[in-house]
Amino acid sequence: MKQLSILLLIVCVSACTNKTTLYQSPPLSGTVINQSSLLAHVKYLASDQLKGRETDTQGARASAQYIKNELINYGIGPLPQVGGYFQSFSYHLGRQKNGTNVIAYIKGNNADEILSPRYIVLSAHYDHIGASGDKVYNGADDNASGVAALLELAKVLKGKTKHDIILVFSDGEEDNLRGAKAFVDELPGIVRDTLLNVNLDMIAGVKNTSKLSYISHNLDQLLSDQKEEEFLRFQYSSWVPVQKGFKRERAAGMWNKRRWKLASDHGVFYRAGIPFIYFGVGTHQHYHQTSDTYDNINKEFFWRASNSIYLHLRYLDQHIGVK
Repeated sequence: MKQLSILLLIVCVSACTNKTTLYQSPPLSGTVINQSSLLAHVKYLASDQLKGRETDTQGARASAQYIKNELINYGIGPLPQVGGYFQSFSYHLGRQKNGTNVIAYIKGNNADEILSPRYIVLSAHYDHIGASGDKVYNGADDNASGVAALLELAKVLKGKTKHDIILVFSDGEEDNLRGAKAFVDELPGIVRDTLLNVNLDMIAGVKNTSKLSYISHNLDQLLSDQKEEEFLRFQYSSWVPVQKGFKRERAAGMWNKRRWKLASDHGVFYRAGIPFIYFGVGTHQHYHQTSDTYDNINKEFFWRASNSIYLHLRYLDQHIGVK
Protein backbone atom coordinates (compact mmCIF):
# COMPACT_ATOMS: atom_id res chain seq x y z
CA MET A 1 0.00 0.00 0.00
CA LYS A 2 2.87 2.38 0.82
CA GLN A 3 4.46 1.86 -2.59
CA LEU A 4 1.08 2.45 -4.26
CA SER A 5 0.64 5.73 -2.38
CA ILE A 6 4.08 6.90 -3.50
CA LEU A 7 3.22 5.98 -7.09
CA LEU A 8 -0.01 7.95 -6.96
CA LEU A 9 1.82 10.96 -5.52
CA ILE A 10 4.33 10.87 -8.37
CA VAL A 11 1.52 10.62 -10.92
CA CYS A 12 -0.36 13.54 -9.38
CA VAL A 13 2.77 15.72 -9.34
CA SER A 14 3.42 14.83 -12.96
CA ALA A 15 -0.15 15.72 -13.85
CA CYS A 16 0.17 19.16 -12.28
CA THR A 17 3.50 19.79 -13.98
CA ASN A 18 2.29 18.79 -17.44
CA LYS A 19 -1.18 20.30 -17.03
CA THR A 20 -2.62 16.98 -18.23
CA THR A 21 -5.29 14.97 -16.44
CA LEU A 22 -3.77 11.61 -15.51
CA TYR A 23 -4.65 8.79 -13.16
CA GLN A 24 -6.15 9.63 -9.80
CA SER A 25 -7.24 6.89 -7.41
CA PRO A 26 -10.95 6.88 -6.51
CA PRO A 27 -11.83 6.63 -2.80
CA LEU A 28 -11.74 3.09 -1.44
CA SER A 29 -15.27 3.51 -0.06
CA GLY A 30 -16.61 3.18 -3.60
CA THR A 31 -15.43 -0.38 -4.21
CA VAL A 32 -18.02 -2.95 -5.25
CA ILE A 33 -15.89 -6.09 -5.58
CA ASN A 34 -15.53 -8.18 -2.42
CA GLN A 35 -11.79 -8.63 -1.99
CA SER A 36 -11.90 -11.72 0.21
CA SER A 37 -14.26 -13.57 -2.15
CA LEU A 38 -12.21 -12.52 -5.17
CA LEU A 39 -9.02 -13.91 -3.68
CA ALA A 40 -10.72 -17.06 -2.39
CA HIS A 41 -11.68 -18.00 -5.95
CA VAL A 42 -8.09 -17.67 -7.13
CA LYS A 43 -6.74 -19.56 -4.14
CA TYR A 44 -8.96 -22.55 -4.91
CA LEU A 45 -8.63 -22.54 -8.69
CA ALA A 46 -4.83 -22.23 -8.47
CA SER A 47 -4.47 -24.86 -5.75
CA ASP A 48 -2.32 -27.95 -6.24
CA GLN A 49 -5.36 -30.20 -5.92
CA LEU A 50 -6.63 -29.04 -9.32
CA LYS A 51 -3.31 -29.96 -10.96
CA GLY A 52 -3.20 -26.99 -13.32
CA ARG A 53 -6.74 -27.36 -14.74
CA GLU A 54 -5.69 -28.87 -18.05
CA THR A 55 -8.64 -29.54 -20.37
CA ASP A 56 -10.16 -33.02 -20.01
CA THR A 57 -8.68 -33.71 -16.58
CA GLN A 58 -10.30 -34.10 -13.19
CA GLY A 59 -8.90 -30.71 -12.19
CA ALA A 60 -10.65 -28.99 -15.09
CA ARG A 61 -13.92 -30.79 -14.38
CA ALA A 62 -13.74 -29.80 -10.71
CA SER A 63 -13.10 -26.20 -11.78
CA ALA A 64 -16.15 -26.19 -14.04
CA GLN A 65 -18.30 -27.57 -11.24
CA TYR A 66 -16.97 -24.93 -8.84
CA ILE A 67 -17.87 -22.14 -11.28
CA LYS A 68 -21.35 -23.60 -11.79
CA ASN A 69 -21.94 -23.88 -8.04
CA GLU A 70 -20.90 -20.26 -7.50
CA LEU A 71 -23.27 -19.07 -10.22
CA ILE A 72 -26.12 -21.04 -8.66
CA ASN A 73 -25.31 -19.50 -5.28
CA TYR A 74 -25.52 -16.04 -6.88
CA GLY A 75 -28.91 -16.83 -8.41
CA ILE A 76 -27.55 -16.57 -11.95
CA GLY A 77 -29.04 -19.12 -14.33
CA PRO A 78 -27.80 -20.80 -17.50
CA LEU A 79 -28.20 -19.45 -21.02
CA PRO A 80 -31.55 -20.90 -22.24
CA GLN A 81 -30.15 -21.72 -25.68
CA VAL A 82 -27.59 -24.06 -24.11
CA GLY A 83 -30.07 -25.97 -21.96
CA GLY A 84 -27.84 -26.03 -18.89
CA TYR A 85 -24.68 -24.47 -17.55
CA PHE A 86 -22.33 -26.81 -19.45
CA GLN A 87 -21.57 -26.65 -23.16
CA SER A 88 -19.58 -29.74 -24.12
CA PHE A 89 -17.28 -29.92 -27.12
CA SER A 90 -14.56 -32.22 -28.43
CA TYR A 91 -11.43 -31.82 -30.51
CA HIS A 92 -8.33 -33.75 -31.44
CA LEU A 93 -4.90 -32.53 -30.37
CA GLY A 94 -2.56 -35.48 -30.18
CA ARG A 95 -5.50 -37.32 -28.64
CA GLN A 96 -9.23 -36.87 -28.32
CA LYS A 97 -9.98 -34.15 -25.77
CA ASN A 98 -13.35 -33.25 -24.30
CA GLY A 99 -13.88 -29.71 -23.08
CA THR A 100 -16.63 -27.97 -21.15
CA ASN A 101 -17.59 -24.31 -21.29
CA VAL A 102 -19.60 -22.95 -18.37
CA ILE A 103 -22.16 -20.47 -19.69
CA ALA A 104 -24.59 -18.29 -17.74
CA TYR A 105 -27.03 -15.49 -18.47
CA ILE A 106 -28.07 -12.22 -16.81
CA LYS A 107 -31.18 -10.58 -18.27
CA GLY A 108 -30.82 -6.86 -18.82
CA ASN A 109 -33.31 -4.37 -17.41
CA ASN A 110 -33.94 -2.82 -20.83
CA ALA A 111 -33.28 -5.92 -22.92
CA ASP A 112 -36.85 -6.16 -24.24
CA GLU A 113 -36.55 -2.64 -25.67
CA ILE A 114 -33.32 -3.47 -27.52
CA LEU A 115 -34.07 -5.26 -30.76
CA SER A 116 -30.77 -6.58 -32.14
CA PRO A 117 -27.94 -6.95 -31.41
CA ARG A 118 -28.59 -7.12 -27.69
CA TYR A 119 -25.92 -9.21 -25.94
CA ILE A 120 -22.67 -8.33 -24.24
CA VAL A 121 -20.52 -11.45 -23.84
CA LEU A 122 -18.10 -11.44 -20.91
CA SER A 123 -15.44 -14.14 -21.16
CA ALA A 124 -12.59 -15.65 -19.16
CA HIS A 125 -10.94 -19.02 -19.69
CA TYR A 126 -10.56 -21.34 -16.71
CA ASP A 127 -8.25 -23.96 -18.20
CA HIS A 128 -4.47 -23.92 -17.87
CA ILE A 129 -1.58 -26.14 -18.95
CA GLY A 130 -1.78 -28.80 -16.25
CA ALA A 131 1.02 -30.70 -14.57
CA SER A 132 4.14 -32.58 -15.58
CA GLY A 133 5.34 -35.18 -13.12
CA ASP A 134 5.56 -33.48 -9.75
CA LYS A 135 5.50 -30.00 -11.33
CA VAL A 136 2.14 -28.23 -11.16
CA TYR A 137 1.47 -25.22 -13.37
CA ASN A 138 -1.11 -23.59 -11.12
CA GLY A 139 -2.10 -20.74 -13.44
CA ALA A 140 -3.03 -18.23 -10.76
CA ASP A 141 -2.78 -15.20 -13.03
CA ASP A 142 -3.37 -17.28 -16.17
CA ASN A 143 -6.28 -17.35 -15.75
CA ALA A 144 -7.70 -18.04 -12.33
CA SER A 145 -7.57 -14.25 -11.97
CA GLY A 146 -9.91 -13.60 -14.90
CA VAL A 147 -12.34 -16.30 -13.75
CA ALA A 148 -12.40 -14.96 -10.20
CA ALA A 149 -13.03 -11.43 -11.42
CA LEU A 150 -15.79 -12.55 -13.78
CA LEU A 151 -17.53 -14.45 -10.97
CA GLU A 152 -17.46 -11.40 -8.71
CA LEU A 153 -18.46 -9.10 -11.56
CA ALA A 154 -21.44 -11.33 -12.32
CA LYS A 155 -22.54 -11.05 -8.71
CA VAL A 156 -22.54 -7.24 -8.70
CA LEU A 157 -23.83 -6.78 -12.27
CA LYS A 158 -26.95 -8.86 -11.68
CA GLY A 159 -30.02 -6.65 -11.91
CA LYS A 160 -28.05 -3.55 -12.92
CA THR A 161 -27.37 -3.85 -16.64
CA LYS A 162 -29.22 -2.42 -19.59
CA HIS A 163 -28.19 -5.20 -21.98
CA ASP A 164 -28.44 -8.95 -21.66
CA ILE A 165 -25.15 -10.32 -20.35
CA ILE A 166 -23.76 -13.72 -21.31
CA LEU A 167 -20.98 -15.12 -19.14
CA VAL A 168 -18.61 -17.54 -20.86
CA PHE A 169 -16.09 -19.37 -18.68
CA SER A 170 -14.27 -21.14 -21.47
CA ASP A 171 -12.27 -24.34 -21.57
CA GLY A 172 -9.58 -25.24 -24.08
CA GLU A 173 -8.18 -21.72 -24.46
CA GLU A 174 -4.66 -23.05 -24.07
CA ASP A 175 -5.37 -25.44 -26.96
CA ASN A 176 -5.85 -22.73 -29.60
CA LEU A 177 -8.99 -21.11 -28.16
CA ARG A 178 -11.12 -24.23 -28.62
CA GLY A 179 -13.80 -23.31 -26.08
CA ALA A 180 -14.44 -19.87 -27.53
CA LYS A 181 -14.57 -21.41 -31.01
CA ALA A 182 -17.17 -23.93 -29.81
CA PHE A 183 -19.28 -21.10 -28.38
CA VAL A 184 -19.16 -19.11 -31.62
CA ASP A 185 -19.63 -22.12 -33.92
CA GLU A 186 -22.47 -23.78 -32.03
CA LEU A 187 -24.50 -20.69 -31.11
CA PRO A 188 -24.70 -18.67 -34.35
CA GLY A 189 -27.94 -16.96 -33.33
CA ILE A 190 -26.35 -15.64 -30.15
CA VAL A 191 -23.28 -14.51 -32.07
CA ARG A 192 -25.41 -12.58 -34.58
CA ASP A 193 -27.05 -10.74 -31.69
CA THR A 194 -23.81 -9.95 -29.83
CA LEU A 195 -22.79 -6.31 -29.64
CA LEU A 196 -19.53 -6.66 -27.76
CA ASN A 197 -17.14 -9.16 -26.20
CA VAL A 198 -15.22 -8.18 -23.07
CA ASN A 199 -12.44 -10.67 -22.34
CA LEU A 200 -10.43 -10.98 -19.12
CA ASP A 201 -7.15 -12.88 -19.21
CA MET A 202 -4.31 -12.39 -16.71
CA ILE A 203 -5.42 -9.34 -14.73
CA ALA A 204 -3.63 -9.90 -11.40
CA GLY A 205 -0.03 -9.40 -12.48
CA VAL A 206 3.02 -9.78 -10.26
CA LYS A 207 4.52 -7.88 -7.36
CA ASN A 208 5.61 -4.86 -9.42
CA THR A 209 2.56 -4.68 -11.72
CA SER A 210 1.08 -1.19 -11.63
CA LYS A 211 -0.95 -0.80 -14.85
CA LEU A 212 -3.90 -2.55 -16.42
CA SER A 213 -3.69 -2.74 -20.20
CA TYR A 214 -6.34 -3.20 -22.84
CA ILE A 215 -6.80 -3.43 -26.55
CA SER A 216 -10.05 -3.00 -28.42
CA HIS A 217 -11.47 -3.41 -31.89
CA ASN A 218 -14.31 -1.42 -33.46
CA LEU A 219 -15.51 0.22 -30.26
CA ASP A 220 -15.99 3.31 -32.39
CA GLN A 221 -18.84 1.45 -34.12
CA LEU A 222 -20.69 1.26 -30.80
CA LEU A 223 -19.97 4.61 -29.15
CA SER A 224 -20.78 8.07 -30.41
CA ASP A 225 -17.78 10.36 -30.87
CA GLN A 226 -18.67 12.15 -27.65
CA LYS A 227 -19.07 8.92 -25.66
CA GLU A 228 -15.83 7.53 -27.09
CA GLU A 229 -13.99 10.63 -25.88
CA GLU A 230 -15.68 10.28 -22.50
CA PHE A 231 -14.65 6.64 -22.34
CA LEU A 232 -11.02 7.57 -22.96
CA ARG A 233 -11.14 10.28 -20.27
CA PHE A 234 -12.95 7.88 -17.97
CA GLN A 235 -9.84 5.69 -17.84
CA TYR A 236 -7.90 8.44 -16.08
CA SER A 237 -10.13 8.27 -13.00
CA SER A 238 -10.02 4.50 -12.78
CA TRP A 239 -8.97 2.36 -9.82
CA VAL A 240 -5.62 1.57 -11.41
CA PRO A 241 -3.74 3.26 -14.25
CA VAL A 242 -5.23 1.96 -17.50
CA GLN A 243 -3.24 2.08 -20.73
CA LYS A 244 -4.12 1.13 -24.27
CA GLY A 245 -1.84 -1.47 -25.82
CA PHE A 246 0.53 -4.10 -24.49
CA LYS A 247 4.25 -3.59 -24.25
CA ARG A 248 6.70 -6.09 -25.69
CA GLU A 249 8.06 -7.82 -22.61
CA ARG A 250 10.36 -10.67 -21.76
CA ALA A 251 8.59 -13.80 -20.47
CA ALA A 252 9.77 -17.37 -19.94
CA GLY A 253 13.20 -16.45 -21.33
CA MET A 254 11.90 -15.13 -24.65
CA TRP A 255 10.84 -11.76 -25.98
CA ASN A 256 7.10 -11.59 -26.35
CA LYS A 257 6.07 -11.17 -30.00
CA ARG A 258 2.47 -12.29 -29.73
CA ARG A 259 -0.34 -10.84 -31.80
CA TRP A 260 -2.51 -9.46 -29.06
CA LYS A 261 -5.69 -9.34 -31.15
CA LEU A 262 -5.56 -13.13 -31.37
CA ALA A 263 -3.84 -13.90 -28.07
CA SER A 264 -6.89 -15.04 -26.11
CA ASP A 265 -10.60 -15.78 -26.52
CA HIS A 266 -11.36 -12.29 -27.84
CA GLY A 267 -9.52 -13.34 -31.00
CA VAL A 268 -12.37 -15.70 -31.88
CA PHE A 269 -14.90 -12.88 -31.55
CA TYR A 270 -12.61 -10.61 -33.56
CA ARG A 271 -12.54 -13.13 -36.41
CA ALA A 272 -16.33 -13.38 -36.21
CA GLY A 273 -16.56 -9.62 -36.77
CA ILE A 274 -17.64 -8.76 -33.23
CA PRO A 275 -16.17 -5.69 -31.50
CA PHE A 276 -14.16 -6.52 -28.40
CA ILE A 277 -12.20 -5.09 -25.53
CA TYR A 278 -9.58 -7.22 -23.81
CA PHE A 279 -8.18 -6.46 -20.37
CA GLY A 280 -4.93 -7.94 -19.07
CA VAL A 281 -1.46 -7.15 -17.79
CA GLY A 282 0.52 -8.84 -20.55
CA THR A 283 3.07 -11.58 -20.08
CA HIS A 284 5.53 -11.62 -17.19
CA GLN A 285 8.21 -13.81 -15.63
CA HIS A 286 5.66 -16.27 -14.18
CA TYR A 287 3.73 -16.78 -17.43
CA HIS A 288 3.36 -20.54 -18.10
CA GLN A 289 5.78 -21.29 -15.26
CA THR A 290 5.30 -23.27 -12.06
CA SER A 291 5.82 -19.95 -10.26
CA ASP A 292 2.42 -18.63 -11.43
CA THR A 293 0.97 -19.25 -7.97
CA TYR A 294 -1.46 -17.56 -5.63
CA ASP A 295 1.42 -16.26 -3.53
CA ASN A 296 2.99 -14.50 -6.52
CA ILE A 297 0.01 -12.51 -7.80
CA ASN A 298 -0.36 -8.84 -6.92
CA LYS A 299 -3.42 -9.09 -4.70
CA GLU A 300 -3.99 -5.38 -4.06
CA PHE A 301 -3.58 -4.51 -7.74
CA PHE A 302 -5.87 -7.41 -8.71
CA TRP A 303 -8.66 -6.14 -6.48
CA ARG A 304 -8.29 -2.59 -7.76
CA ALA A 305 -8.16 -3.77 -11.38
CA SER A 306 -11.36 -5.77 -10.89
CA ASN A 307 -13.13 -2.68 -9.57
CA SER A 308 -11.79 -0.70 -12.52
CA ILE A 309 -13.12 -3.25 -14.99
CA TYR A 310 -16.51 -3.05 -13.27
CA LEU A 311 -16.62 0.71 -13.86
CA HIS A 312 -15.66 0.25 -17.52
CA LEU A 313 -18.36 -2.40 -17.97
CA ARG A 314 -21.06 -0.21 -16.45
CA TYR A 315 -20.09 2.66 -18.74
CA LEU A 316 -20.07 0.50 -21.85
CA ASP A 317 -23.37 -1.15 -20.97
CA GLN A 318 -25.05 2.24 -20.60
CA HIS A 319 -23.65 3.86 -23.74
CA ILE A 320 -22.94 1.33 -26.49
CA GLY A 321 -25.31 0.77 -29.39
CA VAL A 322 -25.22 0.32 -33.13
CA LYS A 323 -24.66 3.71 -34.77
